[in-house]
Amino acid sequence: MLYLPLIYKQRHVGVLIIGSVGKTYRFSEEEVNVCQTLANQAALEIEETRLFEDNQRYNAELEREIQNRNQIERELRTSEEKFRYIFESANVGKSITSPTGVISVNRAFAEMLGYIQEELTHKKWQELTPTENIEPTQAKLKQLLEGKKNAIRFEKRYIHKDGSYIRGDVNVVLRRDHEGKPLHFITTIVDITRRKQAEQAEKDLIQRIDAGLRAGNLAWWEMALPSGKGTFDNRKVELISFPPEMFKTYEDFTKLLHPDDYPKAMQAMRNHLEGKAEAYEVEYRIKTSSGTYK
Repeated sequence: MLYLPLIYKQRHVGVLIIGSVGKTYRFSEEEVNVCQTLANQAALEIEETRLFEDNQRYNAELEREIQNRNQIERELRTSEEKFRYIFESANVGKSITSPTGVISVNRAFAEMLGYIQEELTHKKWQELTPTENIEPTQAKLKQLLEGKKNAIRFEKRYIHKDGSYIRGDVNVVLRRDHEGKPLHFITTIVDITRRKQAEQAEKDLIQRIDAGLRAGNLAWWEMALPSGKGTFDNRKVELISFPPEMFKTYEDFTKLLHPDDYPKAMQAMRNHLEGKAEAYEVEYRIKTSSGTYK
């Protein structure tokens, strides 16, 4: 038997075995040389086949990688298109802010501040924020940058194009890349200016009413139906010198009415509750903590 190693570029790729069956055969030098030539050719063909198969596998893997990448890119484009559509068509303010402060805003945000979108191109959020609100806002954004929070919500003022102030309910999230580096802030802003104005007007009205009640030495109370639970102005109980915690329901108050005045007071209340009278108006005497009536 003749055993010839298959060598390609000093790398062993196989063995060529040549021999006869049933008898011993002695190969001549010329036959050995011929067989060695065959072995060299076989080694070359084996290596070329391996390289071809490796190349086929590489091409197949590359094709799959390209297809996967194309699919990812298509999905990314679709996702970006959906985001852009939602961003642009939202009826509340939206902005995308770079870490340097440059903003890209939707139509609703621009209109909220009296601008068109193009006027806010390349502007920074600091330019639309009152000076005293800049540092507090930066402190909140820092919480996102440092990873202390995933989202933040707060109220802040914006400067309208006409110089007035707009109050916004602000929600901010930070978008990062695959390495965790900050890409941009995505902000949603709801205009709450009218709500804040209404709250302030209500507060002012309550203060004026309270001032009027104090000036007239008057007080108020209210009753929830049908529970009868009562809420009493502290001045009302102060007028009769009882502690406020004593009064939980309207009965805690009406039991202090003078016996002669109780029937007409209850009838006046029934008339009002039944719609027979526009208001609950009645004069009565009430017992004070000293036991006297006033």
